[in-house]
Amino acid sequence: MLAEQTAATSDISDYSSLLQSLYSCLSDSAGFERFLFDLRTHFRCNAANLGGVNLKPRLMTFAWSSGIPEYVELFYIEKNLIATDSIIDLTLGLPTGEFHSAASVDPEGGYITKLDSDLMDWVIKDNIIDVAGMLVNNNHDSAVVLTLYRDVEGGAYSDAELEQLNLLAPHIRQAITLHQQLYFQSVDNVSLKAALDSAPQASVVLSPLLEIVHANSSASRWIDDVDYLRITNDNHIIFAQERINTEFQKQSYQLLHSLEQKELSSVAVFNIQTPYGLPVSVTLTPIGSDNGEGFKALLMQFFDPNVSQLPRSAEIRKVFNLTPTESRVCEQLIRGFSAKEIAQKTDRKESTIRDNIKSIFLKTGYNRQVELVAAILRTIPSS
Repeated sequence: MLAEQTAATSDISDYSSLLQSLYSCLSDSAGFERFLFDLRTHFRCNAANLGGVNLKPRLMTFAWSSGIPEYVELFYIEKNLIATDSIIDLTLGLPTGEFHSAASVDPEGGYITKLDSDLMDWVIKDNIIDVAGMLVNNNHDSAVVLTLYRDVEGGAYSDAELEQLNLLAPHIRQAITLHQQLYFQSVDNVSLKAALDSAPQASVVLSPLLEIVHANSSASRWIDDVDYLRITNDNHIIFAQERINTEFQKQSYQLLHSLEQKELSSVAVFNIQTPYGLPVSVTLTPIGSDNGEGFKALLMQFFDPNVSQLPRSAEIRKVFNLTPTESRVCEQLIRGFSAKEIAQKTDRKESTIRDNIKSIFLKTGYNRQVELVAAILRTIPSS
């Protein structure tokens, strides 16, 4: 009898600790990563992932994880594996707010064996045999899913363990909702809006869940006028080209990760090929407090040469103190041309163009092409 009472007290204590871990994430700059770690520890899981899914087309919009190797996360994003992930198929088909295991739904293990071959390499390496999943919410445009991966040592989830997980389920759903509400309140300030509205470029601020928190008037007008991206009902940006969506997700993941590591100098640049005219340049910059704690977000800016003129070589030369040749190379770089393409356009050797770029790096203090391009685009206003 005493042993049973001790075990019951321990279960209650562990449950209370998990709830405390869950709700403490509401004030943690790392989001729900600590809770996922504690959840893995308590339920003896290899890995855990809490992620957002845009449903049509199916794309990952955000994710927190624990125990999943970074190389797996990167190729999962690059190959957009969420579109064919059989475990996500299973979870999206579950009743909202309930944990179920793949082993209980499909004892033959079909859901796991249907995974992409690259993902199966990780599953086999880690001896994963079961996954518990919960559909946290689903508003028909997007969903949030939580998946917990178990290996041979942990064994398949028992009914008792699924019952324990389902005790946590309503709290997890509530915490996700509160996180979104608190985040929007934390960035709802006059100074941020004023800074954004003063920018001549189309600019938006994205939360770690990649939701639009603020958009200036230039961005609102520009997005309304183009047909190669759209805003979903839950304020996510979806591009018409799958390749751009994948690039956007990958760059966002890496930048938010760098923000957690307090590397605030990182930046990303990619181009949107338009059905007509010139490609649109997009910059992504992580923003947050100086110590990397508390508020963090991504500043996304669109530079459309079909609407306003991008910086010309004369302007670049004057601002950055470059030679005429170097400034002309910069003018081509910000329009999305590679060193090889610039060489072809100017009838020069590619090695010469690369020498020009090295010289530009020395003069400007930048050592990455994306940082140089972003600096030019953001320093010289479009006309």
